[in-house]
Amino acid sequence: MTGDRASDWWRCRALRSDGSVAWFALVRADGPTPADQVVELPVDRAAERVADSPRVVVTYDDGAIVAVEVHGGSRTTYDAPWFVEVPEPAASPPASTVMVFSGHDVPAWSLRAGGGHGDPPVTGTDQLAAVRWYPRSGEVDQIYVAPQARRRGLASTLLAVAAALNEARGLPRFWGDGQRTDLGEAWRDASPWSHRAAARTHTAPPMTPQ
Repeated sequence: MTGDRASDWWRCRALRSDGSVAWFALVRADGPTPADQVVELPVDRAAERVADSPRVVVTYDDGAIVAVEVHGGSRTTYDAPWFVEVPEPAASPPASTVMVFSGHDVPAWSLRAGGGHGDPPVTGTDQLAAVRWYPRSGEVDQIYVAPQARRRGLASTLLAVAAALNEARGLPRFWGDGQRTDLGEAWRDASPWSHRAAARTHTAPPMTPQ
């Protein structure tokens, strides 16, 4: 469907009067702005231009990304999701992981930095899903959704969040190679990201712990 695929978006940076970025959006390309175009506008004009067509909105506070909200068909049905990003600068190549949680009195759609002071008291068993990727190339390495959280749109939401983070930082858009589990292949075939992943060339083992 036009406007629902991950490449059918244009990009908008909303700028404050001092030139800093207030928010960055991936926007459905169903109007006069062509797909893949990057537009920079003052905040009020950006809001008018984006209107009701944003797919993902990345919000900044004092230069740091503090929230990433997904709209439209990629939005999970889970209540009040929020995210923790854990960079892996020492990995080869450098990687990053975003995990999604819910509850624990954390505002919905907020983005927290992993390992920081005042982190909410969550453990690995609280994690609903995670995506790992290589920021410099945009290649997605792994996507995992806990069995009890599946069929709630979390994989699509996480990919949209991580992709928006990468693009907001001026890094490449997401893509995937041909290595997938059977569950990953089924999800890829039904997702708006299918055209961004190569045909499967290798069947990876299941990620769910036995």
